[in-house]
Amino acid sequence: GLAGLPAMWKLAARRREIDRAYRLPTAKVVTHRHLGELIARRFGQLSRFVPYGLPDGVFTPPESRPGGTPTVLVVGPTDVGWKRIPDALEAVRRLKQLLPVRLVRVAQHPMRDAERAAGVTDEYHTMLAPPQLAELYRAADVLLCSSDETEGFGLPVLEAMACGLPCVVTDIPAFRTFASPADYARFVPVGDPARMAAAVAELLESPAERE
Repeated sequence: GLAGLPAMWKLAARRREIDRAYRLPTAKVVTHRHLGELIARRFGQLSRFVPYGLPDGVFTPPESRPGGTPTVLVVGPTDVGWKRIPDALEAVRRLKQLLPVRLVRVAQHPMRDAERAAGVTDEYHTMLAPPQLAELYRAADVLLCSSDETEGFGLPVLEAMACGLPCVVTDIPAFRTFASPADYARFVPVGDPARMAAAVAELLESPAERE
C-alpha cells in the first residue's frame, strides 16, 4: 500500500548513494572474490582481495560434542533483511514437528517481538565476545544460515567450520565460493524453509555425514 512508499523511496535513495560511492576512483579491498567480480562487472573497477581472518586459537574444534537434545544454531540479526532470519525460524519450527531439537540464537540485539511470538527459540544470546560465540559453535550440532544473494561474506559460516560444526547454508555466492569443490556444507535454495528443515534433519539423523 501507500504506507510503504516512504520506506521504499528512502531505500532507493540509499542504493543510489551506495552506487555513487562505488563509482568513485578509489582503491577497493574485498574479503571475498565474488565481491571483486561484482565490482568489476557493475562499476568497471579493479579491487584487491584480502582474505578474511579469524583470531588465533579462538575458533577451534571441540574434543567431543555434548550429547542430549540436538541443537541448531542460527546466528544473525533479524533487523537485517538479507539474513532472512524468519526463514531459518520457520525451518526450525517445521523441524521441531519431526524431531526433538533446540534452537539457539545469536544476534547483536535483544530478541524482537516477532521472534518471541514465533515461539521456536529456546536460547537467545546477544553481543557475545568471540570466545563465547566459539563455545556455542562447539556445543551445537548444526549451523543454519539462510541469507539471500546480497550477503557479502557470511562470517558465521567460516567461524562454524573452523569449530568443526556442520553447516546447512543457502546456495549463494558468499557461501558457494569458500573453496572448491564445494563439499564443506549442505546447500539449500534461498527462501525455502521446507528444504532447510529437511537438510538439517538429514544431517542430524546421519552422525557419519556430520563427522
